[in-house]
Amino acid sequence: MTTTPSLHSTPDDEAVPLRRKARIDLGRLLMVPLACGLLTLNLLGAIANARKQFDAVALAGALLTALFYAVVIFAYLRRSTAGATTKSWSSHVAAIVATWLPFAFVFLPRGHHGRAIGVLADLLILTGLAWSIWSLSTLGRSFSVLAQARKVVSAGPYRFVRHPVYFGEIAGSLGLTLARPGFASITMWLGLVSLQLFRALHEERVLAANLPAYAAYRLATKRRLIPFLL
Repeated sequence: MTTTPSLHSTPDDEAVPLRRKARIDLGRLLMVPLACGLLTLNLLGAIANARKQFDAVALAGALLTALFYAVVIFAYLRRSTAGATTKSWSSHVAAIVATWLPFAFVFLPRGHHGRAIGVLADLLILTGLAWSIWSLSTLGRSFSVLAQARKVVSAGPYRFVRHPVYFGEIAGSLGLTLARPGFASITMWLGLVSLQLFRALHEERVLAANLPAYAAYRLATKRRLIPFLL
């Protein structure tokens, strides 16, 4: 989860080292119960849908979503203390909104599209979920929703792009947009892309300011959000 912004931080973006004394991990206290609830609801929904009509794609999506929540829970339970965090409230808001915006797609009505678009939408959703799971698993104890510095991760999907989790969410949400075509879904997807780019820029400032090894990683991994493109 990273980018190529300026290394000169503004007061709004200034990274503030956290105190060394023990502190309550609010992210863990909030996200673990929430992710457990979402995991349970997802599994119950998958069981109910399977009883009505078996759908292999829907079942695969439900299982991948459940695995995604399980990885999030595991990452939060194991994650290390952050060495620094951003003071920027705009970055905090962008991170929180971008994290939950994909959930809003399910409330949009399904649009009319051809079979080819439907297949493409399913592939994007499943691929985005699988990529996000791979990224989170690789990130491990350094996972965070907010812009924080723990350690430089350069393995797995981080060899191809500096913010692979964000890319997975963008790809999966594009699939949701294709499944629910319309002005609202397109606007939401474009907003998500903008938010992910914004939070990536802030995150890189924190990482560059606090992790000396990050400069070399950023030079080695050119792409910010989309492998081989951007």
